[in-house]
Amino acid sequence: MGRVTVADKRPHTAWSSILSHSRSEMQIERLLTMANDIANFFASEPDEAAAAAGTASHLRRFWDPRMRREIVAHHQTGGEGLGEIARAAVALLAQESAVEPR
Repeated sequence: MGRVTVADKRPHTAWSSILSHSRSEMQIERLLTMANDIANFFASEPDEAAAAAGTASHLRRFWDPRMRREIVAHHQTGGEGLGEIARAAVALLAQESAVEPR
């Protein structure tokens, strides 16, 4: 068996953008699933605004800032795949991030 070099471990350049694109799509799919699951938990609230606020609070408290930024960016491009309550919750996060100092 020959030696493995660092160059051998790097993906081919043509595949790099495809692989990173696939990981990004997989990441947003996972975030959508989690956001919708959390929203489904809060859906038992009689008031939809309270359900959205509860979902947004959960995302604020338990999600990494990078996860929140990614789901907000997805929401800003149409939010495909977000359920009604999750969409309202992410809209709340988007409003907050628009006024936060950078």
